[in-house]
Amino acid sequence: MNQPEGTVAKKAIVKERIDELLSRFNRSDEPGLVVGVVAQGKTIYRRGFGLASVEQGVANQPFTRFRIGSTSKHFACLAVMLLVEEGKLDIDASVRRIVPELPPEVGEPTLRQFMTHTSGLRDFLDLSFLTDGVGVKPQGYALKQQLRLSGRNDAPGQMVNYNNGGYQLLSLVIDRVAGMPMEQFVRQRIFEPMAMSNTSWAGSDLDVVPGLAALHVPRGDGGWRKGLFPYEDMRAEGGMVSTVDDLLRWLAHLRCDAKVVGSTQSWRQMIAPAALVSGEKVPYAFGLFSQSYRGLPVIHHGGGVLGGACQMITVPTHALDIVILTNGALVNPSDLAESIIDVVLEDEALEARVAPAMAAPYRALVGKSYRSATSDLVVRFDEMAGTVLASVFNTPLPLVPLDGDLIVPFEKIVAGPLVFRMAGLPRLAEEAPNEIVLDEGSLSWTLSLVTASTLTAPEEIVGHYAIPELGSDAEVSVVDGKLQLLVQGRYGHGAYFLHAVDRDAFLCDYAVAFPLRGTLTVERSGDNVTGLSYSSLRTRGLKFVRR
Repeated sequence: MNQPEGTVAKKAIVKERIDELLSRFNRSDEPGLVVGVVAQGKTIYRRGFGLASVEQGVANQPFTRFRIGSTSKHFACLAVMLLVEEGKLDIDASVRRIVPELPPEVGEPTLRQFMTHTSGLRDFLDLSFLTDGVGVKPQGYALKQQLRLSGRNDAPGQMVNYNNGGYQLLSLVIDRVAGMPMEQFVRQRIFEPMAMSNTSWAGSDLDVVPGLAALHVPRGDGGWRKGLFPYEDMRAEGGMVSTVDDLLRWLAHLRCDAKVVGSTQSWRQMIAPAALVSGEKVPYAFGLFSQSYRGLPVIHHGGGVLGGACQMITVPTHALDIVILTNGALVNPSDLAESIIDVVLEDEALEARVAPAMAAPYRALVGKSYRSATSDLVVRFDEMAGTVLASVFNTPLPLVPLDGDLIVPFEKIVAGPLVFRMAGLPRLAEEAPNEIVLDEGSLSWTLSLVTASTLTAPEEIVGHYAIPELGSDAEVSVVDGKLQLLVQGRYGHGAYFLHAVDRDAFLCDYAVAFPLRGTLTVERSGDNVTGLSYSSLRTRGLKFVRR
């Protein structure tokens, strides 16, 4: 049956507008992306831009394969649910039943908590960047490191804290319960039934994968370097490669009623928001976000690797599926996908976009720092393009107003959720309060205004430190008049400039070219410095012991 003339005309207009949106990527000298859009079962856009390999001059095509990073996660979660259906797993039992070698100090996290990033465990990947920078770690490193982490960030279920290491352990659980490697199980039980013939696992960027787009990292002079994720056994946390066509086929299956893979009950849990011990619901499910965009329900998950990124999103009420895969294009695929939703559904009654918090009502906060007396938490407020930002653990985060408070959009960091309790605080445009409250998941912190630096001798923290939990060493020294932290790992090192907040708190900025940031707080016995405590958005209270 022929399509109505109006439908054909609108489809042509939508394609033209998406072309216009993506025109800046239509280049033959840069890496690019592939975009696929399906509405009501009809492909309305499918096109590649830029180069799959700048080195070889090969163009991106709709059939080009890409790394999809963390979009891999929900496939592992579904594999777990398939084992639940067979009666082989209980996702609410302690994972220690299957992985008894977990250190006793980490408590009794469950598979559900691994899948929803609420286990409270530390993330080996965040810590590997801290100690080894981008030095490449060998096979077996990821699991070995995860099993030696005796500390934890918080108790299970207290908050969301994005944790790739939890998905490494999830891979091990699937191995042991399925009786075969997780990668083989997912291929046999998910990829093959779904005819996802161009989707597979690649544990290392050193592997040769036919048809795979090269990863590109920008240099400061306008050129490019090859992207290489710094360890060789990527698994459930981000080891998949796929194509636009395979992922669009998967999105159609994800939102349809007649499932080829997984029961209705399993899929209901796959997209159900997680609950913290406080009862608060968060929009992260089993490797998938389940939330709203401009008043419409959406299900999505992005992924990022060194030199590439992707976004997979569906609007079930409109049967609108979008996949964006990049290999170095300078764009945020999640933001781009939302722009495509706007183009396709422009005639719909969409709610206004959530607007960022403008700086004017919070003018007195701009430039001010606050810190907690009971944790490593340091917050600074700044202004950018007329909006107010909060740097939490030295990481700048956007803020949006909600019922008088300021919140960090959850999907931007997958942590917390973070809520600054501003309701009831008067005159924030004229006077900074002495205290503010930050809710972080089920926890609440009182932060005090840093009125003046009491740091008179930053050199007092100069010296050598051990990091027992990581088996690494660190040194604080003065280099060219700047305070610097050097962390030495087994396969590389991390170097950071330290900036004093007050006598006992420092901001850490990576001194080379990797965006790992955090804070150091000083631990004392009387007037003597005995150690330091490192925290970031994904790591809390890692101890440095002074030698």
